[in-house]
Amino acid sequence: MFGTACNRSSVLLKHANFAATCRWVSSSHRLFIAESPRPRPVADDSTSASKEFAERVAKVLYDGECNICMKEINILKRVASKRPVDFVDITAPGYQADKYSGITYEMAMKEMHVIGADGKVYTQGDAIREMYRACGLGWLAAATQVPGIELACNKLYVKFAEYRLQKALDRCDSGSCSVKLKHLREKLRP
Repeated sequence: MFGTACNRSSVLLKHANFAATCRWVSSSHRLFIAESPRPRPVADDSTSASKEFAERVAKVLYDGECNICMKEINILKRVASKRPVDFVDITAPGYQADKYSGITYEMAMKEMHVIGADGKVYTQGDAIREMYRACGLGWLAAATQVPGIELACNKLYVKFAEYRLQKALDRCDSGSCSVKLKHLREKLRP
């Protein structure tokens, strides 16, 4: 876990513009209850300010054809409505990997990708945690980084990603999938 040990009034976690405070529930338990917001860039009418704002926005890449994914994304869109987060549907016809750190459709289908506001690319469990942080749910991200829980969450994510991809490819067998997914299926299941 990152940060320092928690005492009764300390800030516990500091990571990527995220800080959580610690509240004591009992002498042996603590609960993360508050987080500091990520700084939002102020955009004016100039091109450079707009470009800087676009670069400082977290980008969550998701599969718009995945029902489970869409349920979570729709909830997160509501939660993050006033935060600098851009939700990017990789199944959209205009999706271009070069605009998103070179992350291709195939790469994004195999595992979750989030491009942090700092430009760093996060994958798998780290991507989920960065997505939660960007949406203002840093306490949830921190909860999944507790030793033991982090390992379990990461393993569960890998299993879910494999299952989700196989279900998507199976949809193509019944003929109900996008052109992009058909091409991916041909590549992965010749």
